[in-house]
Amino acid sequence: MRNFVAFLLGVIMIFSAQCTEAAVETFTGVGEYTISKFETIDVGQQYALQEAQRNVVMQAGVYVHSFSHSANSTVVSDEVVAVASNVLKIHNRTFQNSIDAAGNVKITATISADVDSSEVEEGMKRSDLGIIAEKYMQLQKEYDKQKAEIEKLKLSNLTVEQVEGIKVNLKNLAEALRLDEEGNRLYYEKRYDEALAKYNESISLNPDSSNVYAHRALVYLDNKAEITKALMDTEKAISLDPKNVIAYINRGIIYRRGKDNLKAVLDFEKAVELNANNSVAYFWLGKASYSIDRNKSVESYTKAIDLNPNYAEAFAGRAFSKSVIASKSKDINIFKEAIFDATRAIDLNPYEPEWYINRAEVYQSMVVYYNGENNHRLSIDYEKKELEDLKRARDINPNHVSTHYLGKNLNENISYLETMIPFSEKNLRDGIIK
Repeated sequence: MRNFVAFLLGVIMIFSAQCTEAAVETFTGVGEYTISKFETIDVGQQYALQEAQRNVVMQAGVYVHSFSHSANSTVVSDEVVAVASNVLKIHNRTFQNSIDAAGNVKITATISADVDSSEVEEGMKRSDLGIIAEKYMQLQKEYDKQKAEIEKLKLSNLTVEQVEGIKVNLKNLAEALRLDEEGNRLYYEKRYDEALAKYNESISLNPDSSNVYAHRALVYLDNKAEITKALMDTEKAISLDPKNVIAYINRGIIYRRGKDNLKAVLDFEKAVELNANNSVAYFWLGKASYSIDRNKSVESYTKAIDLNPNYAEAFAGRAFSKSVIASKSKDINIFKEAIFDATRAIDLNPYEPEWYINRAEVYQSMVVYYNGENNHRLSIDYEKKELEDLKRARDINPNHVSTHYLGKNLNENISYLETMIPFSEKNLRDGIIK
């Protein structure tokens, strides 16, 4: 897949590099599939359509990749294609049936689809790109697995009754896969209730699909706060496929919510062992490692950022870990690195109040550091920066509550600093502190 993306990129880079402003591009793809005696026409159409979609996704993936370079950002090829597959809008599809020389029915699917570069730009900023890419790869592998099974069946000698039974089963499997694909698209669009309905339908047709249980668990885990159901689906997914990356990420998150970071780390490590290019797995490994090994936490966040340079959450997490390391080591350079990371998170999403609070926490650590160095002038300067960030967070969302910050809520901290800064400045002027 990566080599093909690189090849196509070289073909159309001259054109696509000019697309620095939001634009809608149209792509056409063709897919062919020859059905066997085990398949119905509608199943054959689905496989032909899937091949046509792959063709379009690869073309659009090149467009996404070139657009990402024009925006001075890079993402791994799997994530590029994943974004392309989710922002495509198919507006035309046709099917043609023909008979080949051996008398088999060949189905040709032709589709046209649009991709909006503004949606691409937003898609590449998503924190769950690693999950989105994993879902796409799982889906493609499942399509290929089904077709490989059909090729094996072609070599078997079965009765008419057995063939008819297989037809029904293959139709159910193909429909279950289509529903999973629809659910993934709805999940990407944050239409979680609709995604859940599709996953439920898919499981009813194929209760042995590890992928769909893992995908449904994401809905429970991320948006329904139904931890028990999420854990049941996750355990089911792992029992059906011990190499399901998303399932290990899900279970690791569940363990971490239960404050069992040791078990969480093991699951996240298993996820990155299975797929070393999954940015989400490294991000959660960074979070889970924080209370165990902060250097490992920083390393994991760094890997997540290397894989997805637009990962605001990973920059914020690395900033917090570095701040704690700096506080213990009294290393001002590490403090500066923490400020850089916290600022980068804000640059990526300036409308998220938590990123300003995150940087305020780094500033607070620097206040403590400079107080310890008896450099109260710089300590006051950083208190002012801290206050400014807390006010920005409040301006973005006046109702935002961040009770973890210094054990107080946002307004309490703002009031405290507004009182203490003038007092400290007076002591500085009066020579009481230096």
